Amino acid sequence: MIPKSVYGTEKDTQTLTFWNMFVCHKDMPDDLAYLITKTVFQHLDILQASVKAAKDTNLQNALLYYGGSIPYHPGALRYYKEVGVLK
Repeated sequence: MIPKSVYGTEKDTQTLTFWNMFVCHKDMPDDLAYLITKTVFQHLDILQASVKAAKDTNLQNALLYYGGSIPYHPGALRYYKEVGVLK
């Protein structure tokens, strides 16, 4: 349930639960995917202040779908390894 206060709607809205994710083309350069991922997590406070639904975005949740049907970009995985959330 998304409370009406989140987006200023007239009533609460039922929705599917799904984590925020960034999606890119598989051919995005690794260094660019790495830098985007690093920048997002280094400035997570700005994202969370701007997008209320991002309140649960954090490194602990970043790998919830790792190993699932949507592959993670190698550049993003490099960052997750660098910060120790992926072994």
